[in-house]
Amino acid sequence: PVAIDITPKPQAHKKVDESPRLPRALPTAKVKISDDNFSELATVILKPEPLKKRWPLGTIFMSAAGALITLWLSSSLYIWVENLIETKPQLGFLAAGLAVLTALALFGFVTREIFAITRLSGNQKLRQSLGTAASENNIMLARSAVSNLMKIAETLPATAKGRTDFLGADREFLDATDLINLAENDLVRPLDMIAIERVTAAAKRVSVVTAISPRAFVDIAYVLYENAKLVRAVAEIYGCRPGVFGFLRLARETLAHLAVTGAVAMGDSLIQQIVGHGMAARVSAKLGEGVLNGLMTARIGFAAMDVTRPAPFSNANRPKITQVLSVLNPMSAKQDAQIE
Repeated sequence: PVAIDITPKPQAHKKVDESPRLPRALPTAKVKISDDNFSELATVILKPEPLKKRWPLGTIFMSAAGALITLWLSSSLYIWVENLIETKPQLGFLAAGLAVLTALALFGFVTREIFAITRLSGNQKLRQSLGTAASENNIMLARSAVSNLMKIAETLPATAKGRTDFLGADREFLDATDLINLAENDLVRPLDMIAIERVTAAAKRVSVVTAISPRAFVDIAYVLYENAKLVRAVAEIYGCRPGVFGFLRLARETLAHLAVTGAVAMGDSLIQQIVGHGMAARVSAKLGEGVLNGLMTARIGFAAMDVTRPAPFSNANRPKITQVLSVLNPMSAKQDAQIE
């Protein structure tokens, strides 16, 4: 037998070079890679080229044509009134007075339309400002936006109690989200309740009229009338008060919003809606059509709420179509309870 010593022998400590190995194929003085250079290169590569501005020829043409037609009509009217004053003074002065009255009425109409469009744009910009302040947690922007929201609420009697509760808060808010949530709860929530009641009532009327109407033409005419009245009513609830051109813009934006969010809303309660409409259609075909038209009216009303609401849905729950479906079709409500 042979004895073997297994005790480890101390080894000399080798000095390790911790500097990174430089490439041998490239000289060190000519190659230098850093994060700053890479970020600048990525910015140059990913930065999109600005689009070239083009002359708005269509806008220029419409503006010039409108001004030319207006000038032609006004000059023709002036010459006609002047000739009428020379030949028949009494009728001439009457025509001149009517022309002045028409001009004043036109000026008032244009002014009212401008203010209506400005109010609608103001609500939309305020909603964007509140959303930005909540996402960035910017307390200064939140206070400025809430101050503008208070100015809108001061013109609406339904927010009287909410304004008192909001102004009675003695604490200083340092978080933008808490301030926006409190303002939404006190100033906008009462308006939401009124708007939801108005949407539900309009959907019920459309459903009943469609169910008892003998002609399809009457159905279409009444549905269009009720939807137009509903969009205007929802806008007035939130302080927009649209005029003629303001209503056209509001209707366009409502339909655009409905087209964008329609697929998402359909996924909200698609099974309940299909089952509810099917059960109503089994009882009566006209009853099924009434429920379907009522649901479409409710969707348009909720889309108008999204467009005209001065604050985004952050703390409050967005209204759902099931709230109206349970009112339009009691059989669907019972089946929803069974499903739940």
